[in-house]
Amino acid sequence: MTRHRRALVVGIALLVSALPAALQAAVSVRLEPRQASPIPAGQRVVQTVTLANEITSYSLTYDIQETPGQTDEITSHWWIWTLDFVTLGMTEPSGANWYFQGFLNWTFDDEALHRRPAVIRVLREGGADGVVEVRWDTPKVTAVLRLALASNSDKLLVFGSYEPKVPVKESRLKLICYPTGYAQPRQRAVTTALGTARPGETVVLDPARQRWVLYEDTTPGRPGCGPAGLIVGTPEAFDEVRIPVGEYGIETHLRLKPDQRRFALGLYDFPTLPELEATRSYFRSGADAEARWLAAAAAADPGQVIPAGVMPPERRQAVVDFSRRLLERPVERWRPDPAPLAFPWARTLPGGPIRTVLFCPRYRAYETMELARRLDLRVRHLYWDSSTAISQTSSWPYAGQTGQGPLGSGAGATLAADLCSADDTELFLCAEIEAASLPGPVRNGLLERVRQGAGLVLSGRPGTVNAWPKECFAEPDAARTAAILEAFPWGDLPGFDSASAPVQAYRLGQGVVVALRLALPSYGALVPHSDAIEGRAGAVDRALALAARAALAASGRLGPARVSADAVSPAGRLTLHLEPPPEAGTTLLVRITDDLDQEHLLTTLPASGPTVLVDLPALPAGRRCWLDVVRRDAAGRALDLRSLPLPPTEPWITGVDLEPVIRRHPAATPQVPLPTGGALAVRVRLEPAAPRDGVELVGEVRDAFDRLLARATAPAAATVRLDLALPRPVTVCHRLDLRLQRGTAILASARQRFTLPMDYPFDDFTALMWSYASAAPVLQRTDRLCYDLGADMVDLCHMGGYDDARAPLPSATRTTSSAARASAAPHPPPWTLSATGSPDAMPRSRPSTPSGAPPTPPSPTSLRP
Repeated sequence: MTRHRRALVVGIALLVSALPAALQAAVSVRLEPRQASPIPAGQRVVQTVTLANEITSYSLTYDIQETPGQTDEITSHWWIWTLDFVTLGMTEPSGANWYFQGFLNWTFDDEALHRRPAVIRVLREGGADGVVEVRWDTPKVTAVLRLALASNSDKLLVFGSYEPKVPVKESRLKLICYPTGYAQPRQRAVTTALGTARPGETVVLDPARQRWVLYEDTTPGRPGCGPAGLIVGTPEAFDEVRIPVGEYGIETHLRLKPDQRRFALGLYDFPTLPELEATRSYFRSGADAEARWLAAAAAADPGQVIPAGVMPPERRQAVVDFSRRLLERPVERWRPDPAPLAFPWARTLPGGPIRTVLFCPRYRAYETMELARRLDLRVRHLYWDSSTAISQTSSWPYAGQTGQGPLGSGAGATLAADLCSADDTELFLCAEIEAASLPGPVRNGLLERVRQGAGLVLSGRPGTVNAWPKECFAEPDAARTAAILEAFPWGDLPGFDSASAPVQAYRLGQGVVVALRLALPSYGALVPHSDAIEGRAGAVDRALALAARAALAASGRLGPARVSADAVSPAGRLTLHLEPPPEAGTTLLVRITDDLDQEHLLTTLPASGPTVLVDLPALPAGRRCWLDVVRRDAAGRALDLRSLPLPPTEPWITGVDLEPVIRRHPAATPQVPLPTGGALAVRVRLEPAAPRDGVELVGEVRDAFDRLLARATAPAAATVRLDLALPRPVTVCHRLDLRLQRGTAILASARQRFTLPMDYPFDDFTALMWSYASAAPVLQRTDRLCYDLGADMVDLCHMGGYDDARAPLPSATRTTSSAARASAAPHPPPWTLSATGSPDAMPRSRPSTPSGAPPTPPSPTSLRP
């Protein structure tokens, strides 16, 4: 058994005394919908239920096969079904201790329940306890298992009962476990209050003295999941409890007395604290008391809430100590890059940071950290393992190699409940989190805090956002929506749908809900997916600033300050209007950038009155430009932030031809066939109205790491020829930047990308990494980190399915410049194709970073485990 099974579940790094009483009973239940998939004989149906509390969590999966026309009989593909076991297995917290295929067999004379379909439903979804019912209605009996979890307990409680429809002479139960795991060598053992039995021996419980059992493997130093355990809450219900100690799986046989139709058991599986003697000591000190507590719960009315468990304080403290260490792991950190931005938007706010609770999948956290570089936030967070689960074993496939595994549903649920109970929270940010993944009490607590006045930002794909409770969207707030959107030209930003507003605000009680419905990439949280490359850094920056404005609106921090602009005057001046009139010391931070991410202005202007004049620099013809402005008070705190589009102009550079060149397709990036370097001739055509006097054309060739390889200049004319001497290439991707300049003023600019083949043998690399040909910010960063750590090659995957209608992405240099910026080490030029790709769809190359960005230290949450 791999170590990630051991690393599952338990505990919370909060001392019990620090938790509100309601949260100490934060039990939650989640029943997944039935998942049906076709098979030759009919359909396979899988359904999972998870019960979690502040200490532990248990997941059970029911896995059957249904045949058309047979409603009262089922089969299963699991081999345990052939042994008459119901295929209801314990899949969490480990798959071995109580077998994941199925751990229970229940028979009535010659009738076994494994052939009969069960119906699973939630009786109590959480709070002080959680209860799930599993019911079989057969021609012979109605049999019921109530699976329950109580607070302050690490046992899954099993309350069984049946009502015969015909006479039943005998009812038997059989349980099976594989204690600690499956690997050899194995030294199985069974320990009770009276001692330890070895393989070949049989334990018959004395109900007066043996109310608990530990199923163990005593191999010295054995890795695995720790012991399994059993508590008998109703010994009077059984004629016999017999345990033949096997060498592999261990079965427990329980025979009900003829006059008994009810029983209660407690199952234990706690892989995160597997130490053998410590577990024995824990059971010796407290398991008898737990058996009596379980008996009392079994005797009570089934509708009555199960009282809190009786876990000994020292065991509880051991769980707390373990959990504290778990939550201090690097993978649980949320840590924005401390380097300040030259244009920090709302990094400092009046009133101090927005007190924020963040819920997001850990592999989507990077953009939330980037948001905190642009917005003053004080964040407490909890990572989800996926959009659908706080804790999910399948999200940690390398836990056996790294020793890092899930936090655990129980620990996560309690921490989430604690975060949602804080009275000082101004804002909840749920980024690509499905509402159903929040335990019921947690979700209810969060929404109640919003009704009381907190803000809630829901960011994610439309399907994820829209699945939140309808009350979140019942009362649209048109004025607040307009106040967010009017500050940004969102329709011009790559990835945003210009026909559909990405942000909508709603009222919920005294609070505000703001929904950002975005087409997110796999690792995104606040920035929509886009195939764009040019201007992508600026687009990401503005998308995050738009999210910052949404958060300000949701938290009630969006003040009345407003900056608007007149049209640009013929003299090249822009008049900005400030409402209300500024107080003394007010300034404007102003920036102008274009769609190639070239910065043309960054300055601070005093605002001594209601209007401020901005003298615009000469902006390059043919480029789309934006003016970003932040209104700040005398202390430098942001009062308003917005982005204003500047009017575009017609291009002056109208044509660019390369020689030599190979064009395999009109939409493809051209290839310059100079594998060892050589002369590149560039012919540039200028628009007749382009200025000529004192103007020169500058051409520069750079590789994918922005290294200048060649430069040439010539006086402006109708057609200009530049001759560039290219060195032997060390990357595939290159770009030619052209500028019309008068002195240092850039009058027009254009960019042409091209590839260079390389004469290089590719038989010396030992591994080929995969990345994505996407401009997602976190991928650009992590690809660069991989390069800085020594990765030599990256193969861009998911490159198929493009055609002429989506031609910009298949061009080789656009994809590799976005996802894999070349390095000093050569890499192969051949294209890797999918079934629907084009012949020049994908060169392999080295990892990337945004143009000009320096290497940055790794963030533990920027990489998905």
